[in-house]
Amino acid sequence: MAIFLLGFMGCGKSSVLECFDQDGLDMDQLLEDRLGMTIRDYFTQYGEAAFRKEERKLLEELIAIKEPIYVATGGGIVMSPENRLVLKTNKAHNIYLSAPFEVLYNRITQDSNSPRPLVVRYSQEELRELFNHRIPFYQEVAGRTISVGNRSPKEIAALIENT
Repeated sequence: MAIFLLGFMGCGKSSVLECFDQDGLDMDQLLEDRLGMTIRDYFTQYGEAAFRKEERKLLEELIAIKEPIYVATGGGIVMSPENRLVLKTNKAHNIYLSAPFEVLYNRITQDSNSPRPLVVRYSQEELRELFNHRIPFYQEVAGRTISVGNRSPKEIAALIENT
């Protein structure tokens, strides 16, 4: 059974994934391997709709896994109604990592190692609108919400593993 980590970019999904005792899967990395290019390049070349379709195919494969595995999702996975339907079938195992926009914005703008397609294209105010637009979608598909705030990835991983 896949345990999905959900949340806006910068909430720490990939960092938390690295803190679990068992190996996990990062959907963005899996997609880049499958697509043969970075997500940023795929967005530029084919657009968001094509990317969400590829993301949904992978999501369906991951949901079918029977053994427990942690999976970090891309922040925009909930933008597709089809993805939300698939995620709802796994709701009890979906964890929303929540944080205030200001915390996330500071993280994503200071992370020069991970250029994110939407950060390059959108202003701070546009990202805030996107953040506010996505919150109900995360809440819709998540069985549990963890406020990450100033917690370290190790603390968040421990909270997840101990419940």
